[in-house]
Amino acid sequence: MKAAPKPIPAQSGSAARVLPVFLVFLTMGFGDAVNPLVGLAREQFGLSNFAAQLSPFAMPLISLMYIMWISCRPPRNDLSK
Repeated sequence: MKAAPKPIPAQSGSAARVLPVFLVFLTMGFGDAVNPLVGLAREQFGLSNFAAQLSPFAMPLISLMYIMWISCRPPRNDLSK
């Protein structure tokens, strides 16, 4: 029989153990905020349901494209100027 695993002490990497919980709550908060924002965008700008549902994904998508552009471009050699 295998022995039961030893419990991890509370102080050993406690920030690493709590980070996933914080990320889950952040995701849940974003999910809760999307529905009112979609309704507001649909009413204010006269968008269709499809366009209003895509609007919350615009900023993360633009940010991802910018990060990919920054990481793929060649490094600058004239940093001393």
